[in-house]
Amino acid sequence: KNILSLYYKPQETAAQRSYYLSHLEPIKNMEAQILHKNGTILSFDTNVTPRFDARHEYIGSDNFAKDITELKRSQEKIEHMALHDSLTNLPNRAMLSSMLTHSIQASKRRKEKIAVLFLDLDNFKNINDSFGHIEGDRVLIIAAEEFKKILRMDDMVYRFGGDEFVIFVPDLSNVNEMEKSAWQIVQLFSSPFMVGDYSLQ
Repeated sequence: KNILSLYYKPQETAAQRSYYLSHLEPIKNMEAQILHKNGTILSFDTNVTPRFDARHEYIGSDNFAKDITELKRSQEKIEHMALHDSLTNLPNRAMLSSMLTHSIQASKRRKEKIAVLFLDLDNFKNINDSFGHIEGDRVLIIAAEEFKKILRMDDMVYRFGGDEFVIFVPDLSNVNEMEKSAWQIVQLFSSPFMVGDYSLQ
């Protein structure tokens, strides 16, 4: 892609373009992304310094781009870890708090209803005590996956901590709809499920 496209829009006239080219300023630390032929996205920290002749007409530019792909991936990983539970990979309490603050304000403006369900797993301590924390962790992972099965497209499930989960339901049409979701959750865990060699209920 021509580096000049960073400075002007395609619909601009030749006169406008000439004016802009004579008044170019350096571009510093602009983040640019390129789609590699293998399908991966590469990120670059880009600096562009325009060059002019004695008549101050644009003759080219000095361009420097530093590959920051790995740095961006590391930053994204850290951000993901800060907002997601490491065991279940569900959004965590920090993300829930931020989301609720925004959603409550938005629902008031739009006069919409929202619902928040707080859930915990009955007798989870007994599972840890009887089968060990490894099996207890497997129960939490399975529970997280089971919750996802009954969610609507816009619903979200969060791990609040320990054996506690939160399901957020936006744009609720009526209370009966929420009662239906709660009943689905009860039914979801009414039948035994296997964790390793153990059948738990």
